[in-house]
Amino acid sequence: MSLPALFVRLVAYRLSLLLTVVIFALCLYDLPETPLDQVRFIDKYTHVLMYLAYGIVLWVETGLRDLTPHKRWSVCVAWPVAMGVLIEVLQSLCTLHRHGDLLDVAANSLGVVLAVFVGRAACRFLSQHRSLLH
Repeated sequence: MSLPALFVRLVAYRLSLLLTVVIFALCLYDLPETPLDQVRFIDKYTHVLMYLAYGIVLWVETGLRDLTPHKRWSVCVAWPVAMGVLIEVLQSLCTLHRHGDLLDVAANSLGVVLAVFVGRAACRFLSQHRSLLH
């Protein structure tokens, strides 16, 4: 694939790429404490919501392209789960202020699973109402 073709493909997924960078940054950065830290399991809720939103964006952006179902599932399910595992490993190995947590991986995966249902519904809606996109 030529560099211009790669650039065009990456631009087509610009929101997904932006969210990927934001999620990596948020998960590897030492975030300050907030009053919400007192809410039990707030970090797990955050992980579920973050990966739910990420998954929905992935489903919608891939749904607007002609990807095979296998590629779409790889991008929308396998990639976010693998990314969540990678981030937890990086937190354990590369940061002094964060640690890896299997419950974070579970929360990330739950968000991805929920995104399958919401994202696929959004894709069906958008495919039936393409005029909303223009």
